[in-house]
Amino acid sequence: MAATENSPLQEARRQEEAFFHDRSILVVDDEPYNVDILVFELEDRGFTIHTALDGVAALEKLEAGLRPDLLLLDVTMPRLDGFGLTREIRARPDLAHLPIILLTARAELEDKAEGFAARADDYVLKPFHIDEVLARIQVQLRIAGYLRRRRQIAESHSRLALVGAAAHELAQPLAGANGYLQLLQAALERGQLDPSAHAERLERIEHCLLKTRDVADRLEHLERVALEDYPCGTQIINLQESQQPEEVRHPEDPIHTLLVLEAGVSRDAGLERELARQGSIVLRLEDIPGREAEVELIVLSSVDRPELVAPVLKDLLKAWDLPHLLSPPVLALLPGQQGATGIGVDLLRLGVDDILCRPFRQEELQLRLRSRVRLQRLRMEDLRLQALDAARDMRHHALEGFASQVDACLADLPSLGTPSEDLPERLNAYSRRLEGLNAVIRRLQSRQMPGVDPHA
Repeated sequence: MAATENSPLQEARRQEEAFFHDRSILVVDDEPYNVDILVFELEDRGFTIHTALDGVAALEKLEAGLRPDLLLLDVTMPRLDGFGLTREIRARPDLAHLPIILLTARAELEDKAEGFAARADDYVLKPFHIDEVLARIQVQLRIAGYLRRRRQIAESHSRLALVGAAAHELAQPLAGANGYLQLLQAALERGQLDPSAHAERLERIEHCLLKTRDVADRLEHLERVALEDYPCGTQIINLQESQQPEEVRHPEDPIHTLLVLEAGVSRDAGLERELARQGSIVLRLEDIPGREAEVELIVLSSVDRPELVAPVLKDLLKAWDLPHLLSPPVLALLPGQQGATGIGVDLLRLGVDDILCRPFRQEELQLRLRSRVRLQRLRMEDLRLQALDAARDMRHHALEGFASQVDACLADLPSLGTPSEDLPERLNAYSRRLEGLNAVIRRLQSRQMPGVDPHA
């Protein structure tokens, strides 16, 4: 079926043209001809291009402050090859997020595996077709933008959840301390000071303050951002679970879950057997509701009509529109060798992350599955750590000095147990100190704090 002007593919091509405008790419290749071709083609699409003739020169430019949106690296170069440069970049926190596509004439499985092991995001085989290069660039820029947005959402969400937890968990014991102090003041004003009742109420105040101090400590020592639903459609951090280290899947662990989706073709039993043989848990579309967090990869089997893919992907990926989830990568298996300039390029434009043409070796399929899931797990871990750092940072700014104020209140509490003429004045002064703690809680409850979006 020919693509119409309003088809998803035509829209994807229009978006591609706008997507490339004002983006920058660092092209690194020791062959001037390849550099010239890429510069000519990419600048013609609106990219700003920087170049380097080997890995060392490229690294020097990055260290000098260059921050391209993407890197195209030749594999075989003098001084520092593409694999080595990729490892150098991934080892540096300020550079590790940059998308990397390798350009290689080495089609052997071991070379592809080495590229993915170095944490390259993708590769293109030489001699390359510019349409495939552009499509794979678009995929990586799209993923980078998506990860950036997810990170911002996760950070904002975790800050808000931390503020909610602090306001909820700290408010209750502090309210108890205030209540018992008011009973002490009322009894004193009425001339009903009972030494036994007075001592008991001081003990209750101490218990409430110790509980407040414990909550502040638990907020400080978060190991992860574990959320629970709370009234009014919001979520707060579950302090009990957040103190337990999260079980994170190692990048090299067996693939936990795999979704197989056929797009307009019959069920591929042979593929499912091969996936199961490799240790994957194969889910069908009808199995997905409620198990989104388990899905690490989507496989589109035997896709031969790109126009069927766009609406399916759009509906399917809605399930991952949550702050703590990343949409899983999508691998399309094509019925023939059409990856470079045909269906494969169209699928990449539509939102597929990778393609593999039949017939393929099972080792090649396993490499693609493993590499995509490995990258996904690394991204999930990065998202988790970013959210945790945001929550800890929020805790530091929201409760700075709070614990020391509670400690000071605890230290002065015994002085209230000695009856004297100035006891009413001392109780009033103590009440003002508790009011200072309550002011922090009210500020948390209002959500009007730097770095917190109440509507996140």
